[in-house]
Amino acid sequence: MSSLSYNVSGVLYDSDSESIEYNGLTYDDLLHSNFNDTTFNENYLARYIGKGPNMERILLIIPSVSSKVNLNYDDSLRFIIKILDEHLDRKYSLVICQTCISWTDSNSYFFVNQWYNMLPRYKKKNLVKVYLIHSLMMTKTFLTLSNPFKSSKALDKVEVFDTLSDVLHKLELNKRNMLRNFPYIVQRAEEINLGIQRPISPFGTDLWILSARLGIRYKEFHHIPSILCYVLQYLESKEYVTTQNLLHLQMDSTRLYEVVTKVEELGENYEFLSVEEVVLVFRLILGTQRCGLFGEAHTQFASLIVNKSTFEEAQEELKRQVKSLKSELFECILCIIKTLRVIVRNSNRNGMNLKIISKTMAPFFFRPLKPDVYIYKLLQLYEGLLSSMIEKPGLYFDKDPQTKLVKQEHTNTESTKESTRETKESTRETREGKSKESKSRETSRESKSRDVSRESKRETTRESKSREVSRETTREKGSRLIEDKSPRNDSINLSDTHSN
Repeated sequence: MSSLSYNVSGVLYDSDSESIEYNGLTYDDLLHSNFNDTTFNENYLARYIGKGPNMERILLIIPSVSSKVNLNYDDSLRFIIKILDEHLDRKYSLVICQTCISWTDSNSYFFVNQWYNMLPRYKKKNLVKVYLIHSLMMTKTFLTLSNPFKSSKALDKVEVFDTLSDVLHKLELNKRNMLRNFPYIVQRAEEINLGIQRPISPFGTDLWILSARLGIRYKEFHHIPSILCYVLQYLESKEYVTTQNLLHLQMDSTRLYEVVTKVEELGENYEFLSVEEVVLVFRLILGTQRCGLFGEAHTQFASLIVNKSTFEEAQEELKRQVKSLKSELFECILCIIKTLRVIVRNSNRNGMNLKIISKTMAPFFFRPLKPDVYIYKLLQLYEGLLSSMIEKPGLYFDKDPQTKLVKQEHTNTESTKESTRETKESTRETREGKSKESKSRETSRESKSRDVSRESKRETTRESKSREVSRETTREKGSRLIEDKSPRNDSINLSDTHSN
């Protein structure tokens, strides 16, 4: 949906105005004072979410995030001052979400103006832009009628948008995890306004999607859906975890529908009134997951039953299924398993021992998409697998998947360094080998040339010897010829002598 954008001149963000006080307290007084309610903590009220296209800081303010903000106005104002003060010394823009849940849009509008008007003048001048989201007609009318600006430079300072995506796209903050900065009530209200038939809900929406869009830090986990954190926190509390037959608690249908409606509207802002409500919401969140928490793993376990595999083989298959989980779902399942461990540790008070919990909760983890004839056999297997996960979660889950990821990256870096070293060493060895080969070749060439010279000398010697031999033979032949020409005594015949 395209954004509905206005260039408005009527908004109370006058950077030239003097700072005002609130009940006799200045900006610095509230900045350095303590909260009236020491437990006051509304993380969604104000936060820094990134840098805009011109490198200005983007500050998000959601005044109507919960009823506590309206009921404790002083601490709400003190909270926003303390959270945003460090970002106001540089250029910044404001994103103000006016989703009407606990306040009207006009109340949230004046709350932010109260904070801005208390700022020192040099902090006011650093304001670049104001983006209003989900503003109703009251705010738009007031913006049009009022004209507090004293400088024409501020005529285009305010823009009004209908959707979160349009604002994030304009600010170039449309990243994967940016929606986590907006609470459940804001995201659901926007989807309803856009006419989406099945808006986001704690019931029926996949847990990994809830984690991706609404995940917050809970204990050692990084991204657990806010509503699930809220429920698990209640279940593990001392007042609730010791309740007899804790996970078997029921309530009448009328009250059930009222609770479901309220939780869908308010999410984690709903105030639970009884243990039964917490158990109901917990079971509904898990029970409305398609095919259970482990998805379509039922098919793999059914084939193990058909092939009459052992329980150890089923455990190995479960390990493979855990490794194939999305990181968000991995954390959710492990977080739920640890909550069930807390309940088991209090079994002497709540009566929920390991066997009972496994029998009660196994269908929430493993469930076929369609009716299965082997389900009676699979239920026993699933109960055993869930018992094993609760008893020894380390057998299936790493303690901290993020640490594992860091270790994996570290090992990859080390292996890269090692391979680089090996490559350098092999290059050196290759060079040394080549130099040795070239030296050996030169040596062999020199030895060959020496051998050739020796052979040539030998041949020369042989030739000289052969010449001498030929000379000797020639001499002998000449001497023999001389001897043959001289008269020999033994060659005279007796007859010749006698005749003489």
